[in-house]
Amino acid sequence: MKRYSPSIENRSTSELMTIALGDTSTHEADMIESAKTELTKRDISKTDLNSFHKNYKIQTDKKEAQLVENKKTAGFSFWEVIEIIHFFPILIIKYFIYKKKGYENKARMSLLILRVVGLIVLFISGLLIISLNKN
Repeated sequence: MKRYSPSIENRSTSELMTIALGDTSTHEADMIESAKTELTKRDISKTDLNSFHKNYKIQTDKKEAQLVENKKTAGFSFWEVIEIIHFFPILIIKYFIYKKKGYENKARMSLLILRVVGLIVLFISGLLIISLNKN
């Protein structure tokens, strides 16, 4: 039997349940079996394990939903806005990256900033053209 740090015997029951419910992509097969064996020693039944799994899944789904919601409403910091203004052509690429990753608010804000900066550049260039034509 392999030695794990911390050892299987010293882990909490909830941690062992998480390991036992995992698959080989998250933990080694030997570790999963060791966790199941240790849970059996601690008199944790299949129904307890299934109940834990349901609660764990509900909590995970809530966290994931919260993360998605946070992404939708995420905004820019002051320094991110400064960076966008200085490198506004890159903003077009960033728009698609934000949209793909689910940052809907950042995508909308990036387009808004791009439009505002574009209008400012257009206005300044118009003033320069007018002032050059007067001379």
